[in-house]
Amino acid sequence: MSESFFADLPALSQFSDLTHADAYQQLPADWWIVISDIAASTQAIEAGRYKDVNLLGAASIAALKNALATCDFPFVFGGDGASAAIPLMAKDMAVRELAALQALAQQQFGMHLRIGLVQVDELLQTGFQTLVAKLVLMGGQHIALFRGGGLRQAEVLVKGNEKRYAVVADGCVDPPLSQLSCRWQPIAARNGVVLSLLVQSLRGDQDSVYGEFIKDLQLILGGNLDSASPVHPEDLRFGSALALIRDERRLQSRAWSLSYLMRAMMVLGAALLFTAGLERWLPWARRYRSSTALHSDYRKFDDMLRMVLDCTQDQHLALTQLLERSRASGDIVYGLHASPHALMTCLLQSMRDGGHIHFIDGSDGGYAMAAKQLKGQLAQLPARPEAPPH
Repeated sequence: MSESFFADLPALSQFSDLTHADAYQQLPADWWIVISDIAASTQAIEAGRYKDVNLLGAASIAALKNALATCDFPFVFGGDGASAAIPLMAKDMAVRELAALQALAQQQFGMHLRIGLVQVDELLQTGFQTLVAKLVLMGGQHIALFRGGGLRQAEVLVKGNEKRYAVVADGCVDPPLSQLSCRWQPIAARNGVVLSLLVQSLRGDQDSVYGEFIKDLQLILGGNLDSASPVHPEDLRFGSALALIRDERRLQSRAWSLSYLMRAMMVLGAALLFTAGLERWLPWARRYRSSTALHSDYRKFDDMLRMVLDCTQDQHLALTQLLERSRASGDIVYGLHASPHALMTCLLQSMRDGGHIHFIDGSDGGYAMAAKQLKGQLAQLPARPEAPPH
């Protein structure tokens, strides 16, 4: 059945295998692509609201998780939004959850969370494939990899014709966001600087472009991408309980609701656990903290490379030189943003291995600011006819 499409996909074990075309399968034609992003996110980030932007971007995945509780589906977090693919049977429930989230974003954050849906069949009819692979993280969680151009084209359609594709808030009840949390303090760069990196191939033989770039990047990082993970469990510090309780209030449209009181109690319990040293007596709590790096999505692929890397200043310089050489040869365009911290936003179904995933972005705008640079480079390219990627 098409509902089990993603669950049934064979899984890759190495991130570098993203260039293996035979690992990807076309999404069923009756599935829907979901695109979410914060309108005017760059201005919000420049005003210092990058944490709010990250939280709402991840919230759209949390809302879909509620709508598709029994169905595994592919998604990718993009910093100021997210992309996902859902089966037809879940569309109506997903639209209700997303509309509720959109209303909450406007009411509590004063932000327009743009959400749109495009059917895969429409993309196929216009020549765009939406190919998906599955990558298993070391902790047992998995993330989706996308190629074929369908995801990017869906974003173009949603932003270009909101009247046709967009979900519109209808004032419905609060979306259940119990799995969403943003309770760890920003993670300081251990090696010197946190780099948010986007790399988009401009060539038809994109597998060789991405493959060579990853090899060169591994050399810069000492032979292993894992060494540049920005998540170090021993460096994690829980946020202020009072500040976190105030933040939880913004995920509710009504004050003093039962769900808010329950979440406030959860925050107090977690703060006691992770700040008072009680976790040392609880093996499951120690495993949860130690596995956060293994469950983090600091590297991913959705028609472009997305990475958040903790680098030395020398590695930063070498990476910038590599990017400029590749751009000068016409292979890529890129975005690169440096910041002092990484941000971690979590989806927590359980504290067991495979029960939680952590979305990583750079502070001060991270992916969104890198995307601004990438778009500027695209705008400088000579005009050429649009064609779906291979």
